This record gives sequence, C-alpha cells and structure tokens, in this order.
Amino acid sequence: MERDKHTGEERTWIPAKVLSSDGTMQHPEDSITWSTVKDKWPQFSEEARNLQLGLSTDGMNPFSIQNTKYNIWPVLLVNYNMHPTMCMEEENIMLTFLIHGPTAPSNNIDVYLAPLIDDLNDLWNEGIVVYDSFQKENFTLKTMLLWTVSDYPGLGTLAGCKVKGKQACTVCGKDTSFRWLKFSRKHVYLGNKKRLRPEHPYRRRRKWFDNTVEEGTVSRIQSESEIFETLKDFINNFGKPLERNGKRRRKVLSEDEVILEDEYEEDTNHWRWKKRSILFELPYWKSKDGVKSRKNLEDMEIRNNLHVHLKGKRTYLPHAAYWLKKDEKKENSARDLSLFRGPNGYSVNIASCVSVEPPTIGGLKSNDHHVLLQNLLPVALRGLLPDCPRIAVTRLCSFFNRLCQRVLDHENLISLETELIETMCQMERYIKHL
Repeated sequence: MERDKHTGEERTWIPAKVLSSDGTMQHPEDSITWSTVKDKWPQFSEEARNLQLGLSTDGMNPFSIQNTKYNIWPVLLVNYNMHPTMCMEEENIMLTFLIHGPTAPSNNIDVYLAPLIDDLNDLWNEGIVVYDSFQKENFTLKTMLLWTVSDYPGLGTLAGCKVKGKQACTVCGKDTSFRWLKFSRKHVYLGNKKRLRPEHPYRRRRKWFDNTVEEGTVSRIQSESEIFETLKDFINNFGKPLERNGKRRRKVLSEDEVILEDEYEEDTNHWRWKKRSILFELPYWKSKDGVKSRKNLEDMEIRNNLHVHLKGKRTYLPHAAYWLKKDEKKENSARDLSLFRGPNGYSVNIASCVSVEPPTIGGLKSNDHHVLLQNLLPVALRGLLPDCPRIAVTRLCSFFNRLCQRVLDHENLISLETELIETMCQMERYIKHL
C-alpha cells in the first residue's frame, strides 16, 4: 500500500511474483525454465526469499578506448526476485569480479569463474543464515543460477563451445549446415530451408537460394539425458586447457596406455568478432558486396544476373536489388535520419550522428541500433527499395520489435519463430553477401 503525495490516493501495487495470470510473459517467472524449477525443486520454490540469479559477462574496452590493446570482462549477477522494471536497474546488479588483461580470457575463463562457482554451489547445497529485517527473523537463504546471458561470441567463451568454423551452431553441432566460400575465404551458414515445414514452396526453389535442395529438419536443443549420452565416453586431460587453434585426439599405443596429443590445425581463417548489425549490410552503409562476393555466386552457379562482367581492363558489377544511387542515399536515408527528433531518454541524438555529405553514421550505442532497427529503418526505406527486399528487411525489423516488447505471449513466440525462418530465407534470396 502506498499513498500518493499529491492526491492522497492509496495505491495497492501488485507483487512482482504475481504479475501475470493470462498466460503472457511479463517477468522471468513466466518462462518455461522458471516453471521447470518449480516442478523439480518445490522446496526451493516454496521459500519466496530464495534468490533466482542470472549470470552475464562480455568483453569491453574501458574508458572509451577504441582499440584492442586492453580488454576487461565484468562478470555480473542479476537478481530476478524483483519487479521486472527493477531487475535491470544499475543498483540492483551485482558486480562479482573483473577479468582484465591484454586479451580475452578465452578457454581460461573457467579458472577465473571457479571461486564464484564454488560460492554458488555452497549457496545452493547448504545456504547461508541471514536476518530478515522485515519479518525480524533468521532464515536459511539459498540461491539458484537459472541461466547465463551473453552474445554469441561470449557464449563460446563462457560455455566452452564452438561458435565458428564448421560446427558454429551450438544446437546442431556436427550437423551444422555450412559452406566454404573459396574467394571470400570464410564459412557461411545457410540451411534456413531445413527449418521450414516439409511442404513449403521455398524448399523446391533451388535457383532462389544456393542451388541445392535441403531435405530433412534441423536439430533441436538437447535434453539433459541426450547431452550425458553424448559425453559419456569423453576422456578428460587432467585439467590441462585445450589449445585454441588445435583439437585433441586419442592415440592408442597399447591396450593399457592411452595418451592425448595436440593435433594443430593451420589457422588460415583468422577471425575477429565485430559488433555489426543488419544496418551495416544495407545500402545506406558500407556493403560487403564486391568482386569476391560476385565470384562466389559464379562458383555456386546461381544469380547469373549478378555475375562479374569484364570489359577490357574494367570490371563491372551489376546492381543488386538493394542498390541505391548516391543521390538517393543523401536525399532520402541520410536526410530522414538527420531530421529525426525523439523524446528524451529514447535514444542518443541520432541526428547529430548522421552526416549527409558523405552519407555516414557513427557514435551510436547498442540501444541506438535497436531504435534504428526496430522503429526508424522501416520508415526510412519506404519508397526506396523494390518491394521484395524492402519487405524482407521490414519483416526482420518487425520481428525484433515484437520480440523486445515488455509483454510476450507464449503462443505468439511460436508464430514468431515460423515467420523468422521465412524472413531469413527471403534475406538469403534478396540481400545475400557472399
């Protein structure tokens, strides 16, 4: 109960753990993971004061240093026993420790996380006696780590799984659909048609995509028993970390002697993770569409209308469906964004980050890119692109806009997944940078 200072009206606030009763997701409590915890450990869930935590970590350059000479990884714990608007407040997020150094921790991150994991295990198994100042009593507080939150490169570091190369998908593993591009010298991951229903017409459109017919379906997230069955024959290496650019193999010398050797692979495809988004793949920004991309299309024997043309010593690249003239970029996209005015706190002043001559944009943070992707980009592209590529981009923007809402419906998430698969197929068809 709370009394308004101006009107004197008494307001009754809804507790954070009794937020939704209509099947929607307004709080992490409404998720499937939280429900599984309640069913599997009812004694833990009966005590409302027990903590449900989430762990998050990622690398950053402190003090706005825009180089890779120094790297720092803050490890954060988020407490979900509060109102959804308070979970992510700065004062409610616990900074456990910092991992700093010239490079990322990579495979050695488990060494830094070991003390935190030991403390979390103690708080889960035994708990700690604390004092409740509201009820004026002591009780045994226990905690549970529900999940981890990270981007995809951070997932590879935090979970110790592959996120690049031939097995980049953490769900598919060895069944990852990949293709090596000879001219660009990189792996691409197509295989979106496998996620469609068997009778979907996109499955039969070979020339629209990579000139192949994709049969079957993709793998789903494995259960606890399936993961155990996969790793039951795993032989550890007595605590020695795996090599980053190599892989371990077993060499049997005799019936009683088994050793591990390092089989190094030449790192010909050196990679660097860059924070990019779909914005940087569109005509307003610098594109990856070049000679190498067009030669990859020739090698795959698709998109004959986009192949490289040689006239004497000059190389000509036919215009793609998303191509815009220079004056169109200036007069439309750059002009629209330079005139944008948003409410206070909505985003950074995007107009001050846009340059019309030359048409560039910079100085945006991740939240500002979300604003561009979810709200501004569909409006800026109206009347600029042909219908097919414009609809594909607009559908992708709409997906992120609906996914980032405060209230989600479980049934809508299923339909969102289906729509996203079709959208990715359309992006693969119209806006493909190989």
